[in-house]
Amino acid sequence: MIRTFLTLPLLTIPLSGCLLVDYNTRSGFFTGGTIRDTIVVTDDIQQSGDVFSQEVGGVTYYTTLGNGRAEAYAGIAAGSDVGPELTGGTATYLADYTVAGIANLRYYENELMGVSTLDSGKIILTADLADMSLTGTRGALDVDGTISGGTVGGNVTYAGLKGELQGLVGQQGVIGAFHGNSGKMVYSGGFMDYVGD
Repeated sequence: MIRTFLTLPLLTIPLSGCLLVDYNTRSGFFTGGTIRDTIVVTDDIQQSGDVFSQEVGGVTYYTTLGNGRAEAYAGIAAGSDVGPELTGGTATYLADYTVAGIANLRYYENELMGVSTLDSGKIILTADLADMSLTGTRGALDVDGTISGGTVGGNVTYAGLKGELQGLVGQQGVIGAFHGNSGKMVYSGGFMDYVGD
């Protein structure tokens, strides 16, 4: 049985960056607009939301299920800005995070089914300019990011499944969008912290 949290018609989806594709699943980053503005497939949205502050911006994410596939996408909101780059040493952030997933994917009578999940909380992230890393772990979420100037790349692992990360890091905060998939699970989500001027 699928627990559906939100069902919306889907319109357009400009994707950017890497797209991960498995047998019946895919995940990726998207850019620009709201979810309703950025989707092109006709699948039902299972979960959608954001991790956001008016001060620095944040991340929008969603998951879909239908037509024999499960998908998950996340993207950094347009206009997000975490201030000047870090200048040295380390910085610690207490970030809000959310991960939306569809787990236990399986076929039943020729229909792909799964269970929608939602995980949220706080994660301590440490930016270390000595090794240009952004790292932190909370529950099933592990962040293993790399810093280049004011941007973040690298990976996350959620519930043992490795995914991709892109984001921003600076003196006023940190933002990260991420996604991952396998033949049994898809997920997407993000983290955000605003530390002020």
